[in-house]
Amino acid sequence: MSFARQQHLNPRDCGAHDVLDAVEAKFRPMLPPEFSLDIRKMAGDPRLLVDPAELQGALLQIAYNAAEAMPDGGKVTMVTEGVHLDHDYASQHPGVAAGEYVLISVSDIGRGMPQDMLDKIYHPFFTTKRAGTGAGHGLSAAYGFIRQSGGHIVVESEIGNGSTVKVYLPRRMRVADDA
Repeated sequence: MSFARQQHLNPRDCGAHDVLDAVEAKFRPMLPPEFSLDIRKMAGDPRLLVDPAELQGALLQIAYNAAEAMPDGGKVTMVTEGVHLDHDYASQHPGVAAGEYVLISVSDIGRGMPQDMLDKIYHPFFTTKRAGTGAGHGLSAAYGFIRQSGGHIVVESEIGNGSTVKVYLPRRMRVADDA
């Protein structure tokens, strides 16, 4: 349902950093000692209009995938920043509207993925895990939720240099009545 963008969401105004704090509180205790978690937040707490529970779930799945890409340990990095996606960018990415976004990126220093994997990374039931260890629903569900929330997701990876998942969500700009 989430991949097809048909799930029921409960969007509300929330701070991106509040969501990231909740993800950190759940994810950090799961990490074995050979892993580190580095969180870097932009100034302020940018506002989003999303279902915070679904966003937490999507980011947890992405972070968990990042940790699994480093079987011997390593560092998972989560970063927030404000970005402007211009009309040129939007025209090259179907379904993306130009405007102000909050970018939440999750990076690992793992093995990386070849292009043939990246081409099908959002497909339901596709998994990079060995047989019997993953159903292939996590990233496709995150993709569906992010798209349904007006956002955009990009996975960048290079063999031997890890991967970065970039989640772009429309930034809710404050107006005078909100201040």
